[in-house]
Amino acid sequence: MAGIAMSSTLPAANDLHWHPGKTYQTMEGFGASDAWNGEFIGRYWSAEEKEKAARLLFSDGWKENGEPEGAALSVWRVNIGAGSAEQGEDSGISNPTRRASSYLDTDGEGWDWTRSPGQRWFLEQAKQFGVDQFVAFSISPHVSQTKNGLGRATGEIRSNLREDAYGDYAAYLVRVLRFYRDRMGVDFDYLSPLNEPQYPWNTAKQEGCSYTNAEIARLVRVLDNQLQGTDLAARLLIPEAAEWLSLTKEHKDPRFSNQLEALFSPESPHYIGDRPRLAPVAAAHSYWLNRTTEQIRETRTAARDKAQSLGIGLRQTEYSLIDLTRIRENQPQTRWDIALFIGKVILADLKYANVTGWSFWVAFEQDIWDYRNQFQLIRIEAEDEDDLSKGGHLVPEKNLWVMAHFSRFVRPGWQRIGLQGADDLEDLNAVAFQSPDGKETALVVLNFADEPRERRLSAGMAEWASLEAWTTTAGATFRSLPANAVGKASFTFPPRSISTVLIQSP
Repeated sequence: MAGIAMSSTLPAANDLHWHPGKTYQTMEGFGASDAWNGEFIGRYWSAEEKEKAARLLFSDGWKENGEPEGAALSVWRVNIGAGSAEQGEDSGISNPTRRASSYLDTDGEGWDWTRSPGQRWFLEQAKQFGVDQFVAFSISPHVSQTKNGLGRATGEIRSNLREDAYGDYAAYLVRVLRFYRDRMGVDFDYLSPLNEPQYPWNTAKQEGCSYTNAEIARLVRVLDNQLQGTDLAARLLIPEAAEWLSLTKEHKDPRFSNQLEALFSPESPHYIGDRPRLAPVAAAHSYWLNRTTEQIRETRTAARDKAQSLGIGLRQTEYSLIDLTRIRENQPQTRWDIALFIGKVILADLKYANVTGWSFWVAFEQDIWDYRNQFQLIRIEAEDEDDLSKGGHLVPEKNLWVMAHFSRFVRPGWQRIGLQGADDLEDLNAVAFQSPDGKETALVVLNFADEPRERRLSAGMAEWASLEAWTTTAGATFRSLPANAVGKASFTFPPRSISTVLIQSP
């Protein structure tokens, strides 16, 4: 549509009115992780299936029918394993897909750079599709560096990293980053050396390691020193808190909580905010704290306010829908309910926590534990659910397309701007972003109500060159959403939907 007239008067009650002059966080991107099943798909599955997966994740193209080829993710997170895969059943991890491989031998002596071919295949695809940012993450030290010789803890909640192995672990991570840079041409932007440090990782389900705030500070200092001696680009991203409360309160165990104050306040004995290779941003996960509207807002605004007081940003680096509470009260949970709720969490993290990046947990998963689509962007339909090396088929979930309503349009460098007219987490809610040159504006609108909602667009400007909109519902994916005939720049957002409106200035 060309030459669309916009309202230049004060916004009415049913307007979506954005304020280009009121700016918030600048985005670094939206992403997902290759753990755990990316290795199996990239290594064993047919070229047709894994190439389809790469397009679904990374492509920004459009099909002839008007649907997107993919979500155009701008961030790809790559797991640096602890070597449990090489240990096999001796790792104590029951599920083979949760045993991560390592380039370093289990004795800590030799290296084999042919390992993890599946992960490297997807990394290469992400690079070729033009993914903007790469994050390497590790959730356990290498098995040769742990107290029990395993990539998982045993006994009480404590760090499994040996006291004499902090330098070894740092050197291990740096060498893997150098391999990816020198052999594959991927110079990772961030390194996340720990994961959910307050969680008791004495589990047979996967790799993991706990860290107190004091141990995090010690590890960051050692890693920072080693990174400073290299020409690698990576900055350290911590603490990967298990949930927002651990950033701001003495939550459960004080040794593992109140992490913004503990790690980024100059008054703290664990202060590391001045380390040159530490990114000025705190990473957290959005698990659990989504049970009421008040909880969603309060936990995120508290983290935002505390982070701003310390001069740092926030980033959401891992979420999947573990907890079904409050998705829809007193009704069966459908796949679309789950996908739309994931959209609610993304929007809340952007709008109330001011996160600069947002990543879903894993790209690929089966419908495990009767949880349906709560854990994946792409569903694995395996020939043998107990042996993923036998191949199968991949199916894009609605989760992927919900995320695509953000990731395809809100690109790295875009900045969130003020928006009024939709701020109800149980009804209509929206966020607005503008491009670096100010010529494009994207509105992402979620309608959680069971009825349609109409809104007129207004921005205090006389005219826009073009206006396009797409909507996804339970029955449609990225369907073109026409402007209403009356009002021209007004839209009727379908019930239980997510929509993106892209506006271009003359």
